[in-house]
Amino acid sequence: MVRNCVPVNIFCGVQMDTVGGRLRQVRQDMHLSQAEFGKLGGVLKQAQLKYEKGDRTPDAAYFEALGKAGVDVRYVVTGQRITPAEMELERRLSHVRAASEATVSISGLTKQQQAQVMDVVFQARMSSLPEDEAKLLDDYRKADETGRAIILASAAAAAAATVPNAQSPPAKKPPKPAPRTRKPKN
Repeated sequence: MVRNCVPVNIFCGVQMDTVGGRLRQVRQDMHLSQAEFGKLGGVLKQAQLKYEKGDRTPDAAYFEALGKAGVDVRYVVTGQRITPAEMELERRLSHVRAASEATVSISGLTKQQQAQVMDVVFQARMSSLPEDEAKLLDDYRKADETGRAIILASAAAAAAATVPNAQSPPAKKPPKPAPRTRKPKN
């Protein structure tokens, strides 16, 4: 006798095509309890339970808090994952937003306080750069006037010697041919 086969959901009845199902999946992937995950979103365990069951819909503040905690909110809401390139762009944009907010709010501060805020902004911008670029800028900042002039001259010389496509490494020169030697006449 042949029985009708029913596909088995490995997530034990969780529907992955709902916001609640994806919330539960993400929470379990992060190895967090409902109370711990709810805390990330600023809600209690009971609210988290209702979100996962689909009895209640989370608000924007909840999703914003989850996003700040590193949860892929786009996936939770739409079922579509964020690509690594989009993740990097969002990371950089968050540093720019933080820098903009800090810059706007410095009026009325003392010069020393403004310098401290600008240092924080600089550090935020530095953290969005690749490590080698951040090191170069940090070294430039620490150098005296002569050191800065040397760094700028070196950078200008390196840029002038670089191939037009800055993404490609400079082309290697072909090896020089061996010098010709004359054979002795017999």
